[in-house]
Amino acid sequence: MSRLTRLIIATAHMLLVPLAASADDGCYPIKADDSTTIANHRVPVEIESQIEKLPGVVIVGNPHGEVTLNEFYDVNCPYCRKASADIDALLRVNRELRLVLVPFPVL
Repeated sequence: MSRLTRLIIATAHMLLVPLAASADDGCYPIKADDSTTIANHRVPVEIESQIEKLPGVVIVGNPHGEVTLNEFYDVNCPYCRKASADIDALLRVNRELRLVLVPFPVL
């Protein structure tokens, strides 16, 4: 496993850890339908620019879209399967969405 792959995987692990929502530390306060805070984090630019070089990455939607969403997923994860309907809906509504699917087997 290359150093870059290990670095991106470590960053993806960081995304799975619940974080306090604060714009000062790179987190953004996003609320769920029930008003609970959804843990999220901005990936550092120096790592984000390397995501598409990972093996197995697929780009769908508008390949030249103005908005890029990097989706780390595991085909064995029930949450990822459930979220796929939301991702599909996002692609249908936003013609400028460029979706980068990154296989991230955790389970």
